[in-house]
Amino acid sequence: MGRCNYKEEELVPIVADLATGYTGYEHTSITYERAQALMEAVIYCVNEVWDQKNGNLDYRDLTQHDLKHQDAKNAGAPDLLRALPAKSEMSAREAYESGLHIVKEKASRLLELHNDLMTHFSDYGLECLWDTIRKGIPAFLLNYDVKYAPQETILTLDYPIFMSLREMTGVDAVLNYVQCVSLEQQFLGMFNEKYVIAVLKEYDTGYAGLIENVCGIVLQNTLGHMLLNKSVYATGLCAEEYKALEKILAGKTIGEIEELVDQMLQYLTKHFVENDGRLLSYLRCASRDIAVRTQSNCENHCLERVFLL
Repeated sequence: MGRCNYKEEELVPIVADLATGYTGYEHTSITYERAQALMEAVIYCVNEVWDQKNGNLDYRDLTQHDLKHQDAKNAGAPDLLRALPAKSEMSAREAYESGLHIVKEKASRLLELHNDLMTHFSDYGLECLWDTIRKGIPAFLLNYDVKYAPQETILTLDYPIFMSLREMTGVDAVLNYVQCVSLEQQFLGMFNEKYVIAVLKEYDTGYAGLIENVCGIVLQNTLGHMLLNKSVYATGLCAEEYKALEKILAGKTIGEIEELVDQMLQYLTKHFVENDGRLLSYLRCASRDIAVRTQSNCENHCLERVFLL
């Protein structure tokens, strides 16, 4: 657990006040585990203040920066986000109260974002996507304890996204997660729902039970169309087209294929969807995996496994 630079004795009175409220002002003692959890709650809120002040990665940054470099930026970071500066301009209690306010604001923002997502959301028949967004997020909003356990993520966020959230917990993790799903839905919205489902069925007729990213499967398929200068909405690839794709890709390194993927992403986000940079930044997180899969299947002469429809 990462620790802030306030001394423990500065935080203990805040924890004591939380403990009093947690026990309903009727008991003076709590378990060691509960006391530790309340300390973590205090540190979580305090670090929210300094993450915001120091420009560390959070929800606002994810809408403005290239997520492709997130892992490098977060390398070596403590589990509880960033530590506080050595010399604080705020008392520990002021920092905690400000951080608690930030957490509450993020929880409110999450509710708004989820409500907006539900107006155009499609799970495309993928059970884990349906379960996470339609059941998991509302459950989180209902059960999230802003005051006594803001550091708890509660749900497992089973549907995989392109961005790593391993350095995040609580509302930070869930808010960023829903933002990423919203960006995916924005991209997938450029296709007819039946088309997306057709691509998924070509990928796996039993795709409904898979725990895989819909956007990644569709992006991979779209790359084949772009390389052939074929409409992204077209269906069906013939044997001659697979031969042409293999000829185009033969001998290319992963890096060279990744550059082709990036060109595709730039074209798609420029011509087919409203884009302010956020969508392109997010989709770029998938570029490497798409390039690796493409090269591997080209070398094994089975491009039909990635260029599906």
